[in-house]
Parts: sequence; structure tokens; C-alpha cells
Amino acid sequence: MSHDELDKLKNIQLVSFDMDGTLIDDEWAHERAKTEIARSIGADGDLDLPMFTGRSNRKFWEHICNKYNIEGDIEELTRRQFVRVYELCAEKNQPASYGIVEALKHFKSKGITVAIASGSDEFFIDKILDYLGLTSYFDIKVYKELVRDVKPAPDIYIKACELADVPAEFAVGIEDSNSGCTALHGAGMKCIGYTNRGANPQTLTEADYKIGTMLELVDII
Repeated sequence: MSHDELDKLKNIQLVSFDMDGTLIDDEWAHERAKTEIARSIGADGDLDLPMFTGRSNRKFWEHICNKYNIEGDIEELTRRQFVRVYELCAEKNQPASYGIVEALKHFKSKGITVAIASGSDEFFIDKILDYLGLTSYFDIKVYKELVRDVKPAPDIYIKACELADVPAEFAVGIEDSNSGCTALHGAGMKCIGYTNRGANPQTLTEADYKIGTMLELVDII
């Protein structure tokens, strides 16, 4: 990102965060939960997990049921996944992403509106934010139940801008997935890709800028 582009981030009025893999490194937990639950319903082969990183969990379960000819309750399977992910994170004492508290405090001090924009269900977002102790930092919460389509569709980020009453040109999102980057650009927002210091396997080729830790946000926004 050029100096001119970095200057544009100084006028930001809304910062939106993805949750899974961004606020907390829990993609491993989602993969484990999906695998455990899929095996329990008789899906014993390749689950095509990489195809669904950052995408609809319901679409994943529809895919699995169709692929293995299983008559499953998509809503119940999705809920079981979220519950198991929370259990796994709590058992491991999975921390919030490094530097996130400092970044959130920085945005608050600047009067910047902060949103969480996730394709996960509201109850799961609430549980994770409470577990991490981050609930009070977020002004706006956008979740699956508020939109028609989840990432890579731009609906979630368009809704965040609407709720914040901030034009997309003055908004930026933090994402860890390629589908999330696509969603941000579809909404007309800038995209900062979170590499998690190289631990994130996503390419993030669409990101306008990349950061290794959340602490870097303090210097660029």
C-alpha cells in the first residue's frame, strides 16, 4: 500500500472485524468440530474443508449431506458445530489475537465506530466475545440472521455501514479469508488482511494491506 493509500486509512470512521480466524484463531476448532460431527453422521471420506474456509457453515453441511447422501438437519448440525467450537476454544484457553485489545482501545480513543461482522450465528458470536472479554468494545454487531447471504457476498459489510451510518469509502474491514476480502471489496470497503504472523494459510491476494498482528492497526488507522 502506497503512502497515499495509507493516508486514506487516517480518515476511517468505521472499522469492522471478522471474528473466526481474525479476533480469535479458531479455524482449527471449526475444522475439528466439522470433522467430529461429520464422522458421527456417517461422512467418512474427504470433507472438502478448505473450500469452506470463511464461507457459510450451512452450505458446508448441505454439501456434506448431499455428497454422502445423508438426511441431516442443517440447522442442528450448524448449531452443534458452533457449540463444539466454543467448547474446544475454552478447553484450550484459546486467547484473543495478539494486540487486539490495544487496537480496540486505540479506535475507541479516536472516536472510531467498531463493528463485528461475521457470518456466524448471533448466539455463537456473543459467547466468543464474552469468553474473550471483548463485548464492550463493539458498537455494532452484524451476524448471519441479519442478512440474506454471507461471505463472499458483501451483505454483512453493507449492513455494518448502514448500521454505523458511515459511507463505505470511510470504512475498512479486517479479514483472514479470501472470501472475506471479496465481501469487503464488494461492499466498497478497504480490506486489511490478517496473516497471523504467517500462520494463516489463506493467500489474501485481494487485501489492500496485510498485517501480521492486530497491534499494527494502531499505526495505520
